[in-house]
Amino acid sequence: MIMLGENMKQKILGIIPLMVVMLFVAFLAVGDNQTYANPVNQQVTVTVPQAIAISVETPISFGSVPAGTNYAVTPEYWISNNGNVKIDVYVKAGSTEFTSPTATDTIAIDTNYYIKNYNSGNFQQVTTTDQMIYNNMNKASQGSGTPTVWNGAQQRLNVPAYTEDGAYSITMIYSATKHN
Repeated sequence: MIMLGENMKQKILGIIPLMVVMLFVAFLAVGDNQTYANPVNQQVTVTVPQAIAISVETPISFGSVPAGTNYAVTPEYWISNNGNVKIDVYVKAGSTEFTSPTATDTIAIDTNYYIKNYNSGNFQQVTTTDQMIYNNMNKASQGSGTPTVWNGAQQRLNVPAYTEDGAYSITMIYSATKHN
């Protein structure tokens, strides 16, 4: 058995705490030796393109209207905004007159043919140039896609006296632009 002197015992007891501290520091250094960069923010964007889309109930009929009748009106019909932007809705006639494949007469649109304006509630003269009939129609609902619908669109027609019998027709052209 080795006998240590008192001086040596003190030295060994003094080294033991130092060794414990060194082992603790070594475990910390080995346990997490990763270095981290400063945080960086990333900006993420998405662009949603505008979609302008309208639908119109078709066909529309005045039904049977006797010659010489003023202010014949169509049943109310719908116009809907199926797009993702607010729109202005325009309409124009594709011709200056109603025509018939069997009759020789025509029905001029000038002073005879009118369409209801959503914003004023009044009928306005139909022409062959774009006429705004709805200013600032809301877009379809986000998520559900439920379109905004105007159920009160209507047309009015005067049929001149002595107009030949027959079925007369005209093409109406609806368009829309993004509301500004």
